[in-house]
Amino acid sequence: MRAVAAVGMALALAGAAAGQGTGPVLSCAASAVPETVRAEGVTERVGDIVLVCTGGAPGAAVTGNFTLFLNVGITNRIGAGNATDVQFTYDIGGGPQAVGVPGTLSGAVVSFNGARFPLSASGGVGLRLFNIRANATEVNTGGTIRATLAVNSANLLPLTQSTFVVAQTELGLYAGASGRLICSQRGSPLPAGTGSFAAFLAARTAFSTIRLTEGFASAFEPLGNQTNFGADAGERFVLTYSGFPPGARVFVPAVVAGTDAAAPTAGGDLGLAASGGQYTPGGMGSLLLSVVAGADAAGAGGKPVYEPGAAGSGTVTLDAMTEVPLANGTGTVVYEVVDANPFLQESAQVPAFLGLPPGAVSGIVQTSVTETFGAVSTSGIASAAAAVPRFEAVAPGPDCGLVGDCGAAYYPKLRVTPASASFNAVVGGKLQGQYVQIQNAGGGVLQWAATVEYASGEPTGWLFLDPGSGVGAASGFIYMDPSKLSAGTYTANVVVTLGLVAGQAVIPVTLTVTPPPEPPAPVVAGVTNAADYKVTAIAPGSLATIFGAHFTGTAVTVAFSGSAAKILYQGDTQLNVVVPSGLAVGPASLVVTVDGRASAAAVVTVAEQAPGIFPGGVLNQDSTRNAAGNPAAAGTVLQVYATGMSGTITATINAQPAEVEYGGPAPGIEGVEQVNVVLPAAVTGTVQLEVCAPSRLGMACSAAAAVAVKAN
Repeated sequence: MRAVAAVGMALALAGAAAGQGTGPVLSCAASAVPETVRAEGVTERVGDIVLVCTGGAPGAAVTGNFTLFLNVGITNRIGAGNATDVQFTYDIGGGPQAVGVPGTLSGAVVSFNGARFPLSASGGVGLRLFNIRANATEVNTGGTIRATLAVNSANLLPLTQSTFVVAQTELGLYAGASGRLICSQRGSPLPAGTGSFAAFLAARTAFSTIRLTEGFASAFEPLGNQTNFGADAGERFVLTYSGFPPGARVFVPAVVAGTDAAAPTAGGDLGLAASGGQYTPGGMGSLLLSVVAGADAAGAGGKPVYEPGAAGSGTVTLDAMTEVPLANGTGTVVYEVVDANPFLQESAQVPAFLGLPPGAVSGIVQTSVTETFGAVSTSGIASAAAAVPRFEAVAPGPDCGLVGDCGAAYYPKLRVTPASASFNAVVGGKLQGQYVQIQNAGGGVLQWAATVEYASGEPTGWLFLDPGSGVGAASGFIYMDPSKLSAGTYTANVVVTLGLVAGQAVIPVTLTVTPPPEPPAPVVAGVTNAADYKVTAIAPGSLATIFGAHFTGTAVTVAFSGSAAKILYQGDTQLNVVVPSGLAVGPASLVVTVDGRASAAAVVTVAEQAPGIFPGGVLNQDSTRNAAGNPAAAGTVLQVYATGMSGTITATINAQPAEVEYGGPAPGIEGVEQVNVVLPAAVTGTVQLEVCAPSRLGMACSAAAAVAVKAN
């Protein structure tokens, strides 16, 4: 709603007794009786403005210009020349008479220019401005609509009161519900004839009830009431049912008797006995609603299907039903107030019955209904054609406080366990869940939905309930996802809402995220020749295997006495490296560092030569692997792959020197030597092959490798 600065109402009277010159000064007392108007209303009729004037020249005629301002928009109907239906009358004892000119609207001002009225034989007159319609949505609920009178004529004394309130705004419509229509697999039967309320009850057709309650007495009025002077219709209600599957049909009573009727219309689910209702015309009236035939979706146009009989015509039993036409699962029905008691705060219950064939849906389908005053309109200014009355589409608040049944047993009652939840996780941790149970501890249909409220300024998106909504009792899980959160404590609420009457349950959730534990430092258990895995010495430039633990990381280094080794293979318990070629012979310190965490230094022995033949590292002349099933032919050349050697490489077969055609680095394989050995022509069977290299301490030879040889 927008606030409009008060501009008040100025009333200027200018004139003199016709043909008599200036007569006695006219003194006027101005007043208004504030009306309670609906805060949702765009065309609310405010209180009348009354001037009681005395002391003028008896029988004189007064002519003047009258201008009306309000602190909100004026929304009367306008016609040709912007003439409004604001009424201005005078009364000198013979009853009210029009001043003879219409009030014309210009901007936010209504002016009666050239209005003329006589004074009575005693020199007095009563003036009345009424049927002033105002946009009450422009002030907050509980706000005021104001008018001001000012006099700027020498023929008028100052007014006895110049500023007053003409209206106070209050919400006019509240609502309650027994639940919502639920479409299930078993369907809902329709009676053989769909025209009778009693038949629907007898067929046990599924239904739920909407209750409409006045925010204040006289908020619901028929067309003939003073509030609706010059209106198109009495107060109307637009009920929109939505979310229905194909095949569904919805029926409502054609006429609804309110709670102060002879017998209220009720389905029996909101505290009243099931009945189509009974209505007795006469007395002070009682609330009666009729379906409007031909109304549009906004609630305008059409005519009520029922008009009350004359007072004394007897009690009428109500039983007729009407179908709400559905299109794409949505349908609207419009009711109009055709009778009411203006001195009571009244309610009416509207049961809606669902017809659905069995098996029409595969699961539970939730539907909804909205209710507003009608006609609904966004036109907040005076109009030549827009409906009067008309309203903003304001959702009504809960009416149980007005009716006095907020704790009634026929409402569902939400019970959620646990009362709170807490989680502990590490940074980058995985999804966690905690069991949640939702139960109905009351009556009716439990229809609920869950949302998450995060603490102000904290990250969002880490918490949810699955499922997030449902009908009836349910089990689910609160899930939290810490994967994108830094270390810290986070709070949020899972809010399970059942509705305006049954309220909500709040589950406080606390999540504590801690840094991941510091990974353990790497541990070196042993260092071996990469060819034979023997814990002896290693040679510069050779391949070595380091065994241990916690070698996995994003940054892994190996250093021998401060010299970096090239890593060829990395696993959590094993590293294969190339020993630095410049490493000095003798004891060396080995340190493995993983992501900044260093192992304890391990002492390794560095020798000038440390030969070792790789398992499966002996190939026949045709480059196939030598084995008992694939022996080499005597006199052919073996390809032997080893590590830990340099210089002049020799070989022995069965401890006897063998011819070496080539001994040196293996082409393209770092840290590996290739030795091509000629098998003697006379050997067969399994022989023992060694490769050797000279050092200052004498010849260093590998462990013997068994070689299969066949006669050539």
